[in-house]
Amino acid sequence: MLFLLAPLLSFGQIEKGNWLVGGAASFSSIKYDDAAESNTTYSIAPNIGYFLTKNLALGVDFTFSSPTKNYIFIGAHPFARYYLKNNYFQAKYLTNTATSYSERGFDLSVGRAFFLKQKVALEPELYYKRLKGWFNHSDFGMRLGLQFYW
Repeated sequence: MLFLLAPLLSFGQIEKGNWLVGGAASFSSIKYDDAAESNTTYSIAPNIGYFLTKNLALGVDFTFSSPTKNYIFIGAHPFARYYLKNNYFQAKYLTNTATSYSERGFDLSVGRAFFLKQKVALEPELYYKRLKGWFNHSDFGMRLGLQFYW
């Protein structure tokens, strides 16, 4: 029902010169390439971005994730996000560090901005990421974000 009514609630602020500030949270199960078991990961990622042109924002998110019980990975990830109406496509370059471990990779996602108010959007997205380094692994999941546009 929400998907059907979303176009009626849209007030997008995705014009050149605008900012987006917000973040996303995710929960996923990861299967490592070289391990027999999987692991549950929680992640939170505040972000900030700037619209260089209409529909195209560049920015950075700051991710804090727990891929194991013993480590917390911290990363700063540049991203590019492109909007088609209120749908968006996003690509991120990932670099994560925890104590003496590090990993690099990419994150591709597709989502929708449901504008609750003129400058506030709820953003569910599906993502796929691939990381190499500490353990090589792929991750597919869903994130839920909240963005403020101005």
